[in-house]
Amino acid sequence: MHDASSHYRGSPRRAPVAQSLRSASIGSTLLARRADLRAIERSLAAENARVGVAEADQYPRLALRLSLGFLSIATGNFGSAASAVWNAGAGFTAPIYEGGALEGKAAAARARYDQAAIRYEHAAAKAVEEVEAAAIRY
Repeated sequence: MHDASSHYRGSPRRAPVAQSLRSASIGSTLLARRADLRAIERSLAAENARVGVAEADQYPRLALRLSLGFLSIATGNFGSAASAVWNAGAGFTAPIYEGGALEGKAAAARARYDQAAIRYEHAAAKAVEEVEAAAIRY
């Protein structure tokens, strides 16, 4: 009688790891390292910040100021508690009606953000395609 265990000599072999699982993690690592994608992503973040600034310009602002210092006529008193001075103040500014210019600036900033988002999506899709093509060639 033929025994299967007697036919195999040596240590048992491990099952091979699927290449698709390895290439998926390598692909995501390669995409994260691409300088062109990172640059476009930073551009998208900058446009998003500009949208926030344009929208914030439509609202009133409150500024608080505080200054501390020393003021003395005689050099002997300079730095003492008697020569200490301080000043505090608050300011309030509000945008005046500009005929829709502020809303237009915000809308233009949102449009530039939308364009940057489309550029990012296009670049990301192209990068994924390039990485997948390189993995297939490999």
